[in-house]
Formats: sequence, C-alpha cells, structure tokens
Amino acid sequence: MLFRAVIAAALVLQCAVSCTHGQRIRLCADRGCTNVISEAVALEDSQVVHDRYLQCKKGDVIQVLSKISGGNQELWEGKVLGGASGYFQASTVEETNKIAEAFPQQELEATWRAEQAKQLEDRLLQPATPQQQQQQPSGPTEGQQQQQQQQ
Repeated sequence: MLFRAVIAAALVLQCAVSCTHGQRIRLCADRGCTNVISEAVALEDSQVVHDRYLQCKKGDVIQVLSKISGGNQELWEGKVLGGASGYFQASTVEETNKIAEAFPQQELEATWRAEQAKQLEDRLLQPATPQQQQQQPSGPTEGQQQQQQQQ
C-alpha cells in the first residue's frame, strides 16, 4: 500500500515539475479531453489559418473541451453546437457557462494510472471465492506427477 502511495505521489510531482518549466499545459475535464468544460460565445467570425482551427461565426455557442496555455497564446479546443470542432484563440470567445472543473491532462493521466494499479492490486490480493477454489485442482498437476514419477 505504501508503494502505491509513493508511485502516485511521484507521478503527481513529475507533472507539477514538468508543467512549470515553460511547457504548454492542457487543461481538461477528463483524461481524454472529451467532456465539456464550459460553454462560450464567439465574439467574432473566426479567421481560419489552418484546417485544425474552428470555423465559427459571431454568436455561435462553442462547447470548450480543453484549454491549452503557455507560450505566447492561449488556445482552446472546442466544438460548435451541432457543427465542427477545432482550436480557437481564447480571446475570441466569452465564457458563459462553466460545466466542469478542468485539471492538467498529465495529472488526470497519473490519477487514472494510479487507480488502475490499485484496482489490479485489489484483485490480486483478494482471497479466492469458493467457486474459484473449486476450479483449482486439488491434487498434483500433470507436470508435478511426471516429476514425482521421475524421482
């Protein structure tokens, strides 16, 4: 149990260190950045500079999926209700409705990995049920019988 706590703490610390050295930080509501963080309204028609950018018109409602900060700009990722998805400048929208708390994606990944490790550990340490005990052979296995005959 102590080992698991040490690993989880190390992963969170690694995120904290790497996230503070000028790298971009991607904030999400879930590990895959698929849940909506907030809703925003476009303040202007978008000027698409790349096919990965969001095409929207002034007044469009955008569901924000992630927020990327760092460097010289803030890029957010989202989708227009019933339309396309992509990246857009945070300064081109006004956030209107916060839906979920956003966390650094690396932290969400570390938390998920720690939860998976705990579930696996719990399964491995769980005592066998009566059904599992009945499925286990009661006598020596075929390999053990061959070894006994050779001796």
